[in-house]
This record gives sequence, C-alpha cells and structure tokens, in this order.
Amino acid sequence: SWLEASPIMRTRQVDTPTLVLVGEEDVRTPPAQARELFSALQIAKVPTKLVLMRGEGHGINTFRPSNVMRTQLYLRQWYEQWRRP
Repeated sequence: SWLEASPIMRTRQVDTPTLVLVGEEDVRTPPAQARELFSALQIAKVPTKLVLMRGEGHGINTFRPSNVMRTQLYLRQWYEQWRRP
C-alpha cells in the first residue's frame, strides 16, 4: 500500500542528518508533507533542518534564479556541517 511505501513510516530507522528542501508552491510533494517529515525526524532526534523556498514548485531553482544560489549555499553548509573527517 502507499502507506507502507511512505518515508514517514520509516523515520524511526533514520539516523542520518537530513536537510528537507521544499518549494512553497510544490503540488507534487506539498510543503505540509515536508513539515510532517521534518517533525517526525525531530521527534526521532535526527538532526534535521527544513527550508521552504519561496516562489518555487517541485523543481527548486526553476522559477527564481536567486534560489539557485540559495540552494547551493544551503547544501554546502549542510554537507560541511555533517561530513565525516
């Protein structure tokens, strides 16, 4: 079933720090679902950050060129913070 395939059902198995990037106007994976995942990971004590991208849909960086740089900066900061030596 779709529920069994849902990532939200497996948050107890996650221990990897997780950056959740979502477009505010995403209709395929609505921001409400991203917030649910973020909250579930926080409850599971997984280091997690939620970033809502203004003016973006499902394909972040496609509507506002300024979001290309923002996305790259968020990703770089996240990976630098959590990379293993």
